[in-house]
Amino acid sequence: TMEEWIAVLDEILREPGFSKSVKDFVAKHCEEFDDTDENKLSYTPIYEQYVAMLDQHIEGKLVDHGIDLAKLMAELPGYVQGKNADEKAMEVLETLSSFDDFVGFKTMMIDAQRQNQRHAVDTSQVPTLATEQASVIAGAL
Repeated sequence: TMEEWIAVLDEILREPGFSKSVKDFVAKHCEEFDDTDENKLSYTPIYEQYVAMLDQHIEGKLVDHGIDLAKLMAELPGYVQGKNADEKAMEVLETLSSFDDFVGFKTMMIDAQRQNQRHAVDTSQVPTLATEQASVIAGAL
């Protein structure tokens, strides 16, 4: 049934392996993105790789669960339009549809880049702190 399929999709999206794949991809490619309104041509193949990776992962897991993809795709629009979808189903479907949102993808990449830069600034203080701690310890001896 559609409810069972939605539960499987939710399970797939929450798997640690899925999250790790997304995080690894973002970490590998986020430095390519600039926080400007202009979109470089180099963004397109990265975005296409991202969508293909997600599609491949999700489709593979659905097949592993014995779900007929053609049937799922054929029945999904009627399920959503028929107002049969509960809040959980709508959350799962919104998450899936967000993968096709380039603007959201670019924002995610820029946010990851900023987080990496903040982390780099924070860790750049470590040698200074370590040197100060060593001086204090040496002075106490």
